Amino acid sequence: MDIAIRYGVGPWPGLETELLLESPMVVIAAPSLVGEGPLPPIDALSGYPWLEEASTSESTDWLRRFGNGALAPKALMQVPGNLLLDGARNGQGVAVTVLLFVARDIAAGRLRELHRTERPGSGYNIVTRPGVMRPALKDFVRWIRREAAQDQAVSRARS
Repeated sequence: MDIAIRYGVGPWPGLETELLLESPMVVIAAPSLVGEGPLPPIDALSGYPWLEEASTSESTDWLRRFGNGALAPKALMQVPGNLLLDGARNGQGVAVTVLLFVARDIAAGRLRELHRTERPGSGYNIVTRPGVMRPALKDFVRWIRREAAQDQAVSRARS
């Protein structure tokens, strides 16, 4: 494998890491699930169903870290990644995701941000093996950097 895109805080041992897009993780839910009023306290979040992308552990990691192990969701449903945000928007559960993915939904009122996890330097990283990159890989990395920079510029212009 020549390249990976990883979410987290690098570096990873034995790999070269470059932060591509910085973004915190957020816990989100539809107003139809959690209401429009004051945000529910963290300990009340286990009373809601949770959605988690299959083959990931963002929700369980978040519950363990911020619920001090005491939060156990009413239900934890694993869904394909492409359905996670649709389910959250439709009020089917609480989800943990990257703010970049849901900022427009939050601004439009389709989702509410219930909690934000700020970890400096946390985001999507380009991860490669050490050494000289093949020409095709260099081209890809140049392209993805350009796309990320454009996306960030558009996001800043909207805010």
